[in-house]
Amino acid sequence: MDTELRYRRINERLASSNGHPVAAHLGRSLREMVPDLAATLEPRLKQVIATGEPLRDQEIQFPSHDPAGRTRCYLEHYLPLLGGDGEVIGINVVVEDISERRAMEQQIRAFNADLERQVAARTADLQATHDALLESEEKYRKLFDHAGDAIVVVDLAGNFVDINAAACQRYGYDRETFLTLNVADLDVPEEADEIRQRLTRIEERGEYAFEARHRTADGRILTVEVKGVALSIGGRACLFGIWRDITERKRAERALRDAHQRVSELLDAMAAAVYVTDMETFELVFMNETARMVWGDGAGQLCYQALHGLESPCTFCTNDKLLDASGEPSGCFEWEHFNTQSQRWYGLRDRALRWSDGRLVRVEIATDITGYKEAQARIEHLAYHDSLTGLPNRLQFIERLGELTKADGQASSLVAICYLNVDDFKAINERDGRAFGDAVLVELAGRLRRALHKAEFVARAGSDEFALLLTELANTAEAIDRARAIQRRIAQVLWVKGQSLHLSISLGLTLFPIDQAGPDALLQHAHEALFQAKRRAPGSYHLYDPIHDHQARQQRQLYQEFAQALTQDQLVLHYQPKIRLADGQVHGLEALIRWQHPHKGLLRPDQFLPIIEDSPLEFALGEWVIKTALMQQAFWREQGQQLLISVNISPRQLQEQNFSAFLARALGLDAEQAGAQAGQLSAEQGGEQAGGQDGEQAGEQVGEQVGPLDGEQAGELGSEPVAAGSARLEIELLEIARLDNAVAAAVVMRDCKRLGVRFSLDDFGTGYASLTYFHQLPIDVVKIDRRFVLNMLDNAEDRAIVEGVLLMSRTLPRPVLAEGVESFEIGQLLQQMGCEYAQGYGIARPMPAEQVLPWLSAWAKERRWHQRATDPKPPNPDPSAP
Repeated sequence: MDTELRYRRINERLASSNGHPVAAHLGRSLREMVPDLAATLEPRLKQVIATGEPLRDQEIQFPSHDPAGRTRCYLEHYLPLLGGDGEVIGINVVVEDISERRAMEQQIRAFNADLERQVAARTADLQATHDALLESEEKYRKLFDHAGDAIVVVDLAGNFVDINAAACQRYGYDRETFLTLNVADLDVPEEADEIRQRLTRIEERGEYAFEARHRTADGRILTVEVKGVALSIGGRACLFGIWRDITERKRAERALRDAHQRVSELLDAMAAAVYVTDMETFELVFMNETARMVWGDGAGQLCYQALHGLESPCTFCTNDKLLDASGEPSGCFEWEHFNTQSQRWYGLRDRALRWSDGRLVRVEIATDITGYKEAQARIEHLAYHDSLTGLPNRLQFIERLGELTKADGQASSLVAICYLNVDDFKAINERDGRAFGDAVLVELAGRLRRALHKAEFVARAGSDEFALLLTELANTAEAIDRARAIQRRIAQVLWVKGQSLHLSISLGLTLFPIDQAGPDALLQHAHEALFQAKRRAPGSYHLYDPIHDHQARQQRQLYQEFAQALTQDQLVLHYQPKIRLADGQVHGLEALIRWQHPHKGLLRPDQFLPIIEDSPLEFALGEWVIKTALMQQAFWREQGQQLLISVNISPRQLQEQNFSAFLARALGLDAEQAGAQAGQLSAEQGGEQAGGQDGEQAGEQVGEQVGPLDGEQAGELGSEPVAAGSARLEIELLEIARLDNAVAAAVVMRDCKRLGVRFSLDDFGTGYASLTYFHQLPIDVVKIDRRFVLNMLDNAEDRAIVEGVLLMSRTLPRPVLAEGVESFEIGQLLQQMGCEYAQGYGIARPMPAEQVLPWLSAWAKERRWHQRATDPKPPNPDPSAP
């Protein structure tokens, strides 16, 4: 029967007993076929389904379907059928007709009682006794001949003295032949000697019960349960025995044992720890091999002592979360926990079960997630701290500044936002090397920490720049004095690696709430003031004037010029290729914005993007980049090149509800096409994704990103309407900390993804890529910042950071693109570490659109990168390593 108590198979004998043909049973329920027995049988069957444990030797009586309508007695065994995952998928019901045996046993009891009465009445009339004996003999013969089990009488030598019809039928001999045999003729050879020894012991004990294996006339092997007593017949010592065929029962028991063994072996082979606890007594009743390796064999001990080293039940025990209001199991509960006994993090999945004996047990599967937690902690720290100095980074500084401006907006005291820069730091790096320059920055960071008061804050804002928050300042003069004192202190003679340095430190600052800009703008104002200080003289300072600052006028002028640039075709896109490391195939192009200024020449994005930040021009630029990249992509497609283009837009543009509608129009999709496109892409795009920023610059951000389709994807998609098709567009996100409303942005992003557009997270690891936003937004691809990739061959710390990002990305999972691949050897190492995609000067520099097709032709002949997948020996980044 299946778990719904419907008949799936039934033999002719049982079907006949039910009064229906075999075919009538199949697919029908127990209640339909034997309604009078359903109330008795259903609880037994459901118990086996619930517990997975067999239920044997269950008697049941019901009228037979023969003309006499006699009541028959049956012995039923219910054996669970288990699927590959260990779940009960059905029940095998074995039914034995024991009517004759029960009748025989009842009559034998009556016979024995009669004999006892005869013994007690020895003085009765001998003739009456003789008649009674004859009557008893006749009854015995009837019982003997009609019993369902084989009944035999043998002498002490094992020769058969008498056998019943069931024995002849079971073993395949006629009566005459059977009486010529010895028990040894039926025993399998390897057990014959043991059986003869048993016969000798039986005579001494007077009764016996054991199991034996017999061979039938046609060679079949039966497992037989032998029970009987020693008696005397006509003065001859004999053994009376009932031989019951238990072959099928033994086969079922072996199958059950094998199943239990397989389950046990499977559990022991699991990498996760699995243990079972009695929910009432807290006793550990089972532990798999992994659990025993971690905590030792604690079976029979209290779980809170064996697993957690506690003297009382855990306060975090999940028992109450696994039961419903009636106290019955109610699903599973997943959670994470740090185990103080093993000093490891575990992801746990708990479920309550009720066993056949009525006990409630908690099954707990504990997966070791320590590596994931450690990687997560490293990434979290990386997101908010500078990896060189250990200081907070720009993201944490902005968050702290945001907290201060919200709290002190109405306060009478001032907050000074300071920007400090080491003058001509580049000369130190060029003269003494980068390692020495890094040591100088570390020393400066330590000096800054010691110079600040408890409530003040310092962060590393750039390569040789530091940002300060100075609080509780009464007026402007005090703010300047305090900032200048710190400036002079850190400019004192500095000893680094045995050398004395006289550093010049420039200072720019702005004061809140005199300057009432937002956190990002406040820091930008301090940076602009620093720029003015450096222009005036190294080692000087400048206080930002929100109204009259000359730099602000320059920015306003540049802002107006940029507005004209958008309408006068002064903006151009350069493209930097990205490749798939496994085979060197071009994976796509990253679009990089440039401004061909009529007087200043070709400007890089860090020279003009800051001035349009959070302005309408920022959004207009984002739309221009998307449209221009799609038109260029359409041209390349006409030339036979299917390339995925990725672009970068302002994160705040994602908060605009009409952005997805604009994107659909740019892609040439109306509402009906957009829905069809999304359905097509869900089947066609697959899991291949990319993203990244080129290794050339830290400032190429807005409108400067890309990714492409490989040849197989391009072939599958075929031609599509409009400029490029959404399956070939990817939007990269940089500075996501600027998002005011991550929830609204996530909604817009999901609308875009329904158009087939993908999203990548740029410069992951620099602090901008907040893990909070990473989990909130539907990101498809992770890009590792170039600063960690550039020196990973020589810098173990950078290499460890890259490994951490790759581990985190595989866990999530997300594909990864590495920026800053400046050499073939870096590409080899990245592929060995599991990185999928790469871009950088080692592959190609950004190039004008007209140079892309010639470059693609030349790249196809670049054998070294294309053969990387078969290179058996990637470079060893550490010459001292084995």
